[in-house]
Amino acid sequence: MENQNQLTQSHSNQQIIKSLTSNGLGAFSYGIFQYGISFMLLHATHSPLSFGMNIAVGPLISLLTFIPIGNFVDTHNHKRIIFWGYVLRMIGFFALALALPFFHGEALLIPVAIFIAIDSILVNLRNTAYSASIRQLVRMSDVAKINFAHHRCSIRF
Repeated sequence: MENQNQLTQSHSNQQIIKSLTSNGLGAFSYGIFQYGISFMLLHATHSPLSFGMNIAVGPLISLLTFIPIGNFVDTHNHKRIIFWGYVLRMIGFFALALALPFFHGEALLIPVAIFIAIDSILVNLRNTAYSASIRQLVRMSDVAKINFAHHRCSIRF
């Protein structure tokens, strides 16, 4: 709580701008990436089901893991969760890129489904850890403002 009293309004506003920029670009690029994978699957399999799988798996994973993720975030360091979430997502992305040449047609669904499931868990971990640490970034009077803006960025893309 001492940190809350030391934050100036100017510093809090700077944190809000950084947060909006980061989350806006992150949500935008994540949305483009999801659609890109969906179109890649559609092109490779010629099956509309494969296109929809990518869009359906993420919310399903979120629904199944929101309680364990919340418990995990509550008991671990938020900064480390966010950092390792990004690192593991990049490793997963490179592993997917290395695995794709070995799969063709409908078999492409296997590595992509595994990647999407892991990526969805890591994105949910990052978002939950970020939301839980907001109080430490801005003044208490600005928490509602940044939560609202973060929520709009997540929905929009």
